[in-house]
Amino acid sequence: MEPVCSVLLLHGILADAGLAVLFVRDEDPARTGGGLILEPGAPGVAAAREPLSGGSWFGLRPGLAAGLVNRDPGARPGPRSRGLLLLDLLRGGGSLEAALADLPERAPAGRHGAFRLFLGDGRRLFTVDGPEGELPRPPQEVPAGAWILRHQGGLGEAPEAFRPRRGEDCRGWSRRALAALARHEPPGDPLCRHAKVDGGHASVNTTLAALDPAGRPLALAHGQGPPCRGRLREASEILAAWRGGG
Repeated sequence: MEPVCSVLLLHGILADAGLAVLFVRDEDPARTGGGLILEPGAPGVAAAREPLSGGSWFGLRPGLAAGLVNRDPGARPGPRSRGLLLLDLLRGGGSLEAALADLPERAPAGRHGAFRLFLGDGRRLFTVDGPEGELPRPPQEVPAGAWILRHQGGLGEAPEAFRPRRGEDCRGWSRRALAALARHEPPGDPLCRHAKVDGGHASVNTTLAALDPAGRPLALAHGQGPPCRGRLREASEILAAWRGGG
């Protein structure tokens, strides 16, 4: 069973959030990783660490949310983890535009395996494809809408069960989206996946995050295991640190 991480991106269509992210991570269960923490040496950055490479698949700081999936699950890994590239971009501390401008230097050809990256600041959202052995392609700006990003096929419209209702806020939408995950929506290709009896990849954790249109963190929560089996826990200490300027 190949990994098919699913990232729901609601951009510019919720009542209170400029960007909402619901990241369902598929991986070998041995590489689950821990919960969200404030990064040592970069206390404004919150990310979850992958236990083998030390990198991350998603992170957030005031003014920037970023995440990535492997662009081609069959591609060879590069000499440096893609997850470390993500942390580099978040630790840079600059604007969304600065992070995009830095990307070619931070990801020279052949340094990382193929990846599919997204970056947003609550006002604008971009995706970037990094083919195997090549420089990243030019960033593509994403229009307002409800989108899903996966390993194969790039960016597409979010399944009906995960689209917001008119005037819905982040809290209301996330409750309905998590309920849809628990029902294993959409039929035939659910975002919540379970390993086969003989092993394979599965949905190992889920992260919810949101920035308001000014880039201020609005929500952050994380849960271990398949999303159908548990609730997300709000990262209240991290949110308090950001809101208090710590």
